[in-house]
Amino acid sequence: MYEFVIPIYKNEYTNYAKLCDSKADPTKKEEAVKLIKQKYSSTFEKMYIDLMDAGKAFADENKLNVNWGN
Repeated sequence: MYEFVIPIYKNEYTNYAKLCDSKADPTKKEEAVKLIKQKYSSTFEKMYIDLMDAGKAFADENKLNVNWGN
Protein backbone atom coordinates (compact mmCIF):
# COMPACT_ATOMS: atom_id res chain seq x y z
CA MET A 1 0.00 0.00 0.00
CA TYR A 2 2.85 2.33 0.80
CA GLU A 3 4.25 2.05 -2.72
CA PHE A 4 0.77 2.68 -4.08
CA VAL A 5 -0.09 5.80 -2.05
CA ILE A 6 3.22 7.67 -1.91
CA PRO A 7 3.27 8.64 -5.60
CA ILE A 8 -0.36 9.78 -5.29
CA TYR A 9 0.53 12.02 -2.36
CA LYS A 10 3.62 13.33 -4.11
CA ASN A 11 1.73 14.17 -7.29
CA GLU A 12 -2.04 14.53 -7.08
CA TYR A 13 -2.29 15.66 -3.47
CA THR A 14 0.61 18.07 -3.91
CA ASN A 15 -1.19 19.56 -6.89
CA TYR A 16 -4.36 19.79 -4.80
CA ALA A 17 -2.41 21.54 -2.02
CA LYS A 18 -1.12 24.04 -4.56
CA LEU A 19 -4.70 24.77 -5.60
CA CYS A 20 -5.59 25.35 -1.97
CA ASP A 21 -2.55 27.53 -1.34
CA SER A 22 -3.33 29.67 -4.37
CA LYS A 23 -6.94 30.04 -3.26
CA ALA A 24 -8.13 28.48 -6.51
CA ASP A 25 -11.78 28.33 -7.43
CA PRO A 26 -13.56 25.83 -5.14
CA THR A 27 -14.91 24.06 -8.21
CA LYS A 28 -11.36 23.32 -9.38
CA LYS A 29 -10.45 21.95 -5.96
CA GLU A 30 -13.58 19.78 -5.83
CA GLU A 31 -12.84 18.45 -9.30
CA ALA A 32 -9.26 17.58 -8.30
CA VAL A 33 -10.49 15.60 -5.28
CA LYS A 34 -13.18 13.91 -7.36
CA LEU A 35 -10.61 12.81 -9.94
CA ILE A 36 -8.29 11.42 -7.26
CA LYS A 37 -11.15 9.41 -5.76
CA GLN A 38 -12.30 8.14 -9.15
CA LYS A 39 -8.81 7.13 -10.19
CA TYR A 40 -7.54 5.49 -6.99
CA SER A 41 -10.23 4.74 -4.42
CA SER A 42 -11.35 1.34 -5.71
CA THR A 43 -7.77 0.03 -5.89
CA PHE A 44 -6.95 1.44 -2.46
CA GLU A 45 -10.07 -0.05 -0.93
CA LYS A 46 -9.27 -3.49 -2.39
CA MET A 47 -5.71 -3.29 -1.08
CA TYR A 48 -6.96 -2.21 2.34
CA ILE A 49 -9.46 -5.08 2.56
CA ASP A 50 -6.81 -7.58 1.46
CA LEU A 51 -4.39 -6.22 4.07
CA MET A 52 -6.97 -6.41 6.85
CA ASP A 53 -7.92 -9.96 5.83
CA ALA A 54 -4.26 -10.99 5.90
CA GLY A 55 -3.83 -9.35 9.31
CA LYS A 56 -6.88 -11.11 10.70
CA ALA A 57 -5.69 -14.47 9.36
CA PHE A 58 -2.26 -13.88 10.88
CA ALA A 59 -3.79 -12.93 14.22
CA ASP A 60 -5.98 -16.04 14.21
CA GLU A 61 -3.11 -18.35 13.26
CA ASN A 62 -0.93 -16.92 16.01
CA LYS A 63 -3.70 -16.69 18.60
CA LEU A 64 -3.29 -12.94 18.95
CA ASN A 65 -6.08 -11.07 20.70
CA VAL A 66 -6.67 -8.11 18.39
CA ASN A 67 -9.45 -5.54 18.63
CA TRP A 68 -10.36 -4.81 15.00
CA GLY A 69 -12.74 -2.02 15.97
CA ASN A 70 -15.86 -3.95 15.07
